[in-house]
Amino acid sequence: GSTVIEGYGLTECAPMVSLNSYNSTDHNGSIGLPLRSTLVRLIDYQGNQITDFNKPGEIEIKGPQVIRE
Repeated sequence: GSTVIEGYGLTECAPMVSLNSYNSTDHNGSIGLPLRSTLVRLIDYQGNQITDFNKPGEIEIKGPQVIRE
């Protein structure tokens, strides 16, 4: 009967990038909403922002949790 809150993260990000909605009742395959001060966008392999989510690409993240080398 408890709500499960999922977080999405990457090896280069500590601890996570986004969370699913607290009032979500179904798993929709989304990575959820970005955490505060975090920007997330999808880019294609040429670096252009993707607006058609059926195209392949990569997730680009900018935020305080991204580990700097």
